[in-house]
Amino acid sequence: MKKLLVVLVVSLFCCMSCGSDDEEPSPGGPSGSPPVISDLQCPRTTLDSGEGGGAATVEDCLVGFFDEDEDLETILQKGLYSDQDCGVDPLPDFPIDVRPQTVGQQQGTILFDARIQTNCVAGTYTYEFVAVDSEDSESNELVLQFVLVDGS
Repeated sequence: MKKLLVVLVVSLFCCMSCGSDDEEPSPGGPSGSPPVISDLQCPRTTLDSGEGGGAATVEDCLVGFFDEDEDLETILQKGLYSDQDCGVDPLPDFPIDVRPQTVGQQQGTILFDARIQTNCVAGTYTYEFVAVDSEDSESNELVLQFVLVDGS
């Protein structure tokens, strides 16, 4: 009888400790999973150094993404690195809101516009792009070079 009582107490204790917590499961995967980006492309990577009056927009750039917890918010275009002294190195980060395209999406392709500094001397300028989610977790970095040519 004592053994039966011990077994019942242990079973009851196990059932109580295995109960569910009252937290709602997050949509998608586990919270805190950083996004991953791939296949960064822009339709043009050569710009005139005088184009845009200091900065030009390169429309229709694409990047693939995977975000397990479906909370991707921003593509961050990180500061400028160049083979020339531009006098504005590094540029501030340029955040691009991508929420309308990514809400509830675990993977897909994002269409966005890159902003390229053009008031610098002709040369090659390298930008880094990362995806940032709602918990400020950053993805891997992808690098894209833009060439400024002297239009005079």
